[in-house]
Amino acid sequence: LWRNMVDFLGETLGSSFEAVLFDLQQADLPAVYHRNATQASIGAMRELVQQTLASEWVRRQGYCVNRGISLDFSQMLKTSVLFLPGEKEEDPPAAALCVAVHCGMFLRLMNLASEMISLDHRDLDSTSPEEPVVPRKESPSLEMIDRILAQQCIDPATATQGDRIEAIVELYEAGVFEIKGAVAKTAEALGISQKSVYRYLAKIKQARS
Repeated sequence: LWRNMVDFLGETLGSSFEAVLFDLQQADLPAVYHRNATQASIGAMRELVQQTLASEWVRRQGYCVNRGISLDFSQMLKTSVLFLPGEKEEDPPAAALCVAVHCGMFLRLMNLASEMISLDHRDLDSTSPEEPVVPRKESPSLEMIDRILAQQCIDPATATQGDRIEAIVELYEAGVFEIKGAVAKTAEALGISQKSVYRYLAKIKQARS
């Protein structure tokens, strides 16, 4: 029955959603069935199930919803857990059904929509040009790589060439590539080779020369 539910959720909701069924009667909480899930997301959801099992109020309620799970700097899942009852009402839950949605695509759409509907309603006759505020430039660091890629919601598995170039341009402008190890860390974060990063950098420098 519950495997049919997992199949139904996977097919109905689409590839952006994951459904995983965990066996709570075994100590290691194995995932006995899933649709659209990866080993990384299954592991993260198992940790969430362990946390919910340790929470008395969640076990009493039987479910928790809208819990955020970060797989890495670029992948965020919004996850809900439903405990499935045992044979008798007084028995502990026998299984847990997790349903998660990848938020990256929706965050990018939200940011795009926000930019599109952002309007300036000031009266042009009553406004005077303001001096732009020059932001203080942040000192480059390797931590900026994770932060910038997270802000752009880049998923290495689905990122296009344009996404990667945009990210590398921003990192280049921030001066990150002046730091030792930045090329290697960027290549790993974007899921490409260091040679590809150097090739992108060469194109950026050529375009600006």
